[in-house]
Amino acid sequence: MVEADETFAVRLTSANGATIATPQATGTIVNDDQPPVASPVSFIKRDDWGAGFVMDVKIKNNSATAMNGWRIEFDLRPTSRTSGTA
Repeated sequence: MVEADETFAVRLTSANGATIATPQATGTIVNDDQPPVASPVSFIKRDDWGAGFVMDVKIKNNSATAMNGWRIEFDLRPTSRTSGTA
């Protein structure tokens, strides 16, 4: 999730054995998250014989950053089966 920068205040009081030279300060948590990159997915059904089909899937990375930890999912009818290799 990409969040905005957050600013907060710190106030120091009641020091024991020390002197507080600057009792108040402001800090900022800078957002360093990157928004997710949309990667187009396309498919072509090459063969369909009623009881099954063959489909080519193409996933394109539109960024300079590697896409790690991704997966592809299909929602198939309960009577459908899939097989293949990666």
